Amino acid sequence: MLLIFMGTSAVYAQSSSCISPLDFKQASFLENEAGLVWLGTGSTSEWEVAWGPQGISVQSMSNRVNVTQMWVILPGITPNNSTVAYVRSVCGSSHSNWVGPISIGGLPSCGAGHRLPAEFEVVCGPQSAHLQTPNGDEAIWWYGGVPLHYGPDYYTDTLFNDRTYWVTPATQNGVSQIVGPSIQSQIGGFANFNSGLAIEVMDTLVLDSVTLMADGAVDFQIQVWNLYGTQLVAESVELSFDQAGEERFELDLPLLPGQYRVKLDIQPGGGRLFRSVNDQNYPYVLPGLISIDSTTNGLNNRYYYLYDLAVSYICQTQPSSYHVEVGSQGVAGTNSSDTLCVMDSLYNLSEILLSAQVSQNGYWKDLSTGDSILSLDGKLYLPGQRLELHYIAPGSHGCSDTSYHHIYFKDCGIGWNEHAGDDLVLYPNPVQAEFRIDTESSEIESITLLSLEGRVISEFDEVNQAHDISNLPSGVYFVKVSGGTFTRVFKLKKL
Repeated sequence: MLLIFMGTSAVYAQSSSCISPLDFKQASFLENEAGLVWLGTGSTSEWEVAWGPQGISVQSMSNRVNVTQMWVILPGITPNNSTVAYVRSVCGSSHSNWVGPISIGGLPSCGAGHRLPAEFEVVCGPQSAHLQTPNGDEAIWWYGGVPLHYGPDYYTDTLFNDRTYWVTPATQNGVSQIVGPSIQSQIGGFANFNSGLAIEVMDTLVLDSVTLMADGAVDFQIQVWNLYGTQLVAESVELSFDQAGEERFELDLPLLPGQYRVKLDIQPGGGRLFRSVNDQNYPYVLPGLISIDSTTNGLNNRYYYLYDLAVSYICQTQPSSYHVEVGSQGVAGTNSSDTLCVMDSLYNLSEILLSAQVSQNGYWKDLSTGDSILSLDGKLYLPGQRLELHYIAPGSHGCSDTSYHHIYFKDCGIGWNEHAGDDLVLYPNPVQAEFRIDTESSEIESITLLSLEGRVISEFDEVNQAHDISNLPSGVYFVKVSGGTFTRVFKLKKL
């Protein structure tokens, strides 16, 4: 799709010594500006452009400019196509006849933009971060004064140190404009994608997308370098063809005004890349947006596009910071477990856990209750009870590491299988009046209700029915379920 205004133009009788230009048209839209192009004829090297409101003659137009290239950017152009333009060749003291008029228009002004709030994020250890703007706002992401990406989010490289990015809210002002090949001899056939050409960006824009062809499967990236090829300014994600064909790839690469070189980083062993063979005849320059110097192709003073490239003019507002803090990761140590024999005795878990393979620079915690190991010391543990203790080794900025230590309590007088009774289910929990114990295969012999201090409150003879505790005060109790080869202890909360 070629996005241009094609106004009606006329060429009147002229002398053979000064020939009027051809193919006069608008080729680009900028903020309250219009980019016009034409084709020079003969040996002409200077042209005059006049523009003004519709309805007045070219002789009455006071807006005039002389240029030595075959394009011009006209200022003060409103978006509503109320302006017309003419062009003529300048041949020393004489002129050709005027070509025109064509109707031209610009993009609306950007207006005052909003500012995104400053953001802060922590990355634990060397890793990449996924940064996102609030509400999915479109933005340009910056680092070190260089625009990195255009879009609502950005995936960073692996971060080893703290880093502050900058986020500039940005909206596209107008539709995407496509530039592409213009040399007739190249249209309709394969032409090698000639990377490394110099480009000049005259306004802030986004490289939206590119259409390429391949003669086989190939992986590649499109890169934008500074003019001298010493600094990578922007690059696409890895792109690929699965097979020979033509495809359009999204780029979303922002560029500031300046000079750059576009390169292809092609992985070896794959197919070759070519420009699209789309047979549209594009203008050879898109004024105010982007131009590629083709002097290396023997076409001096011409601009030549070897690929179909879509660009968008964008509006920018005030930047805000997005700080990423790289926290150091704690090292907790190795997971471990213990099986302890108990006979209604108190345990000091601090002493038992000294043998656990941990880093000794953190602290123990029962994550099921939030209790620290100090509050677990000197406590009665019953056969069948299980603890999953976590050793937490803190790092900086909350970047902790965790290992676990399982403790299984068994009855000293019973052959122990730490997985026996795993199919037992106590419900409801919390309970208001009655609870039940269900099992798929375990044979239950007794159910005992105990206080947190280990005192027996009730023993239930009927194991396959509901057990009423409605007369007990609210609180936390132990329910001990025993069988021939197992004992399980549940915590039960009474409402």
